[in-house]
Amino acid sequence: MGATEFRTRTIEQLTSSLELQIIKGNSGEIGRLHGDHTVYVRGVDSIAVVADPVTTVRDLAIKFNGHTVIVLSGKTDYVSDGQRIVSVANGSERLLLLTGMGFTVAALMGCFAQVTKDYFVAAIGGFTVMGVCAELADKKASGHGPASFQIALFDQFAMLTSAELEQHMNITVIA
Repeated sequence: MGATEFRTRTIEQLTSSLELQIIKGNSGEIGRLHGDHTVYVRGVDSIAVVADPVTTVRDLAIKFNGHTVIVLSGKTDYVSDGQRIVSVANGSERLLLLTGMGFTVAALMGCFAQVTKDYFVAAIGGFTVMGVCAELADKKASGHGPASFQIALFDQFAMLTSAELEQHMNITVIA
């Protein structure tokens, strides 16, 4: 949303014609979808932050009649289905050094959506796995650059245990 007029129009058409289960975006994308024209997107990066992410994700989910889970990614991630709202505060600043991590977390959400039709839970699962793996990879990476972190992150995806996930997940129930 907002990076180009074409992209904005396409998203508006998709959201008005399809019943989407999960809409994920950064602060600029979700803010624009919510109608906040003070946030901007440059390329795939958000220029500003949404002033009230909790209200934004809840209101957008309600706008879609509670059929769509709204997911706002950032340093703290927010998820709402219009009634339930959580924040997920896991991750690593080093994720910002890698291209495609938003797509990766979306793919993780899609994996979870295949085993539960509670898309709220699926979205939380995707954020949590990505964030916990990033935190653990940050500690295990052999170097300080993005390549060693990316390798450690992919290794962590393959090696993550449920015990590690439970120990490190940082989920706050807001509503």
